[in-house]
Amino acid sequence: MARQMTARFRIFVIILGSIYFTGLYFFHKGQHQDDNAMSNESMERREALQIINQKFDQIKLENKEKKMLLGPYKFRRQLNTSLVKTQRVNIAAVGNNNIVQQNAKHDNVIETAKNNDLTNNKYIEDPETDNKAKNYANPTCHSQNKHLPIERFVPLSDQYDKTEVWVYSAYLDSRKSEAAFIRMMVLANIKTKPRHKIICEFEEDLTVEGIYYELCENHRKTYGGFIISCPVPASLNHTPCNINVYITKHYGHVGKKVKIPIYSTEILPQRDDFGICVPPLFGNIDKHRLIEFIEMSLIIGATKFVFYDYNLTPEIKNVLDYYTQRGVVDLVKWHLPVDGRAVYYKGQILAVNECLYREMASLRYVAFHDIDELIVPRQHEDVPSMMSELAVDDNVAFCLESAFYDPGHNPKFQSTQLISLQHRTRTIQYHKVRRKCIVEPRKIFEQGIHHISKQNEEYYQIIKLDPDIAILHHYRKCMRDFGMNCDKFVNDNWIDKYSQQLEHNFNIALTDINRSPFKVFI
Repeated sequence: MARQMTARFRIFVIILGSIYFTGLYFFHKGQHQDDNAMSNESMERREALQIINQKFDQIKLENKEKKMLLGPYKFRRQLNTSLVKTQRVNIAAVGNNNIVQQNAKHDNVIETAKNNDLTNNKYIEDPETDNKAKNYANPTCHSQNKHLPIERFVPLSDQYDKTEVWVYSAYLDSRKSEAAFIRMMVLANIKTKPRHKIICEFEEDLTVEGIYYELCENHRKTYGGFIISCPVPASLNHTPCNINVYITKHYGHVGKKVKIPIYSTEILPQRDDFGICVPPLFGNIDKHRLIEFIEMSLIIGATKFVFYDYNLTPEIKNVLDYYTQRGVVDLVKWHLPVDGRAVYYKGQILAVNECLYREMASLRYVAFHDIDELIVPRQHEDVPSMMSELAVDDNVAFCLESAFYDPGHNPKFQSTQLISLQHRTRTIQYHKVRRKCIVEPRKIFEQGIHHISKQNEEYYQIIKLDPDIAILHHYRKCMRDFGMNCDKFVNDNWIDKYSQQLEHNFNIALTDINRSPFKVFI
């Protein structure tokens, strides 16, 4: 009986073992197939990621964590670490529907890079380059252009005459439906200009003569600012990264060809709401006034400042370098090739329009004013919220009335070193001319100092902003021009709503600047 039970038990164990090993065999076979499938999928993902990384190799990211698709600038920049956020980035794989997901850290909302963005050669930015407007149509443009002369006046000349024409920058402007244009920012001798024809060479045997457009405020100086426009030939089957530019004379002399990089004005996927272009800085600038200007402008919503460096002291460069490190300032070299006295106000009008085109791609709204002027909203907390309420499709600009806050007519509040909080009375009368404007740059062809010189479309409307909404505080001696009454003043405490935050931010910035040795740009 015992033997019979033992035999049955052995049979049971054998059957159970057979079932176990059979199941184990089919399990591993299926797992192996799954592994093969996953391996194939991983290989596809790796290949896709490799292609994407090749794209990002062009960017030369400064951050080991690969801060992908950084925003519109060079710059965007060695960021203020307090603004850094961790975001989830979905990068669409090239050539298949798989999605490669990676984490990235950066200071702004990161755009999702879609499959067609990469395959259609949309621009991926190089944060180390100095120019800001980018070319979407050809992703290699920017990496090529960074090796070319930039942020300086490039001379156009021939072997017979001295240079009378300089090109500073050039932008691809495709806002007109009938044609695209290369818009070159040019300094030229106003008197000899008719003798110098500007030729744009897109390809060999494909040339166009440039059209001179003199900017409105050269004030009869020897040299002045121009926008020279070259229509892009319809036969050109690609977007130009660069063009060769040269001059010809009426007696047949042809100048040396100079390669000029081209940058696009097309809207970037990620752009800031509001920025300020400041005309060339020079002379004796008080660093406290400069810090106050930047900090107050940050409070009212500015996130980007463009300064043009004509001749700055190391102290002022140090202040601007501090804000560059914070990611809010771009300092552009502006070294005129001629005596500054031969150009009105150090080439102010040319710098204003250069900044207009430079920031057309990256800023929704731009203001143009000096560091002794502050925009003070009265019905809104900041400029972006004001503009979002006021802006309509056909409005191109909102120009603010300007009042003088004359130090000679203001008792000083000794408890503060901020000039905007010391001087609380203004002229009753607003100046008839010295307005400054907040504009949509993409709707403007030429920007003036105190007005809009030329809209890109004639039907665009320019709005004179009611002083009850916002005004421009001008902290300087009242000027008795254009019938200005400098004898009657009124108390104005609208700045008070920002006073605590302004003093707090100013003191922090001043302490940091005085304490930290920042590298000064040469």
